Amino acid sequence: TSYSLFCANAKTKPQIQNELRGKSLTERSQILSKHWESMNEEQKRPYQEQQSKLQLMYETEMKKYRTDLAEWKRRISYIQHFPQHGTSLMVKEPTKPKRFPT
Repeated sequence: TSYSLFCANAKTKPQIQNELRGKSLTERSQILSKHWESMNEEQKRPYQEQQSKLQLMYETEMKKYRTDLAEWKRRISYIQHFPQHGTSLMVKEPTKPKRFPT
């Protein structure tokens, strides 16, 4: 979410780093939440745009992954019908893309 992106970015800002230093996880979450809530839409927009880009990139990669996985399954099915060819026809299983931070 855009809030998650804000939290990841906020930890690099010196002012917020000073506020978070020495706090428990619960207190850190409350501080970051207050900062997020105090921001107006204009200040939140960069995080929302970044989240939209990451979502689109993930969906594109997932579409490619599903296509590659379907091809891989088709090849595995074919290989199982012709065991005499052994592993010479084997193709590595596609790697599932990682989801953006939520």
